[in-house]
Amino acid sequence: MDILACLRDGRRPPTRIAQAANIHYPRLIEHLALLEKSKLVARRTEEGHELFGITQDGLRILEEWQRIDNRLRPDLA
Repeated sequence: MDILACLRDGRRPPTRIAQAANIHYPRLIEHLALLEKSKLVARRTEEGHELFGITQDGLRILEEWQRIDNRLRPDLA
């Protein structure tokens, strides 16, 4: 969910996603491929740079996850 959460504010290149989500780059690439296949993130090239952004489906999943997390841990909400 950290990957989707860091994309909530806009598209980012993989290196910035890895830093924000605190995940090793090779592992991130695996996760991004799965998220892209699931249509939760979308890849785009702008000015020669590969960027990833959250899709509407990804945003819905993230919001639902956050609601569930808040119900399970209300003291942290």
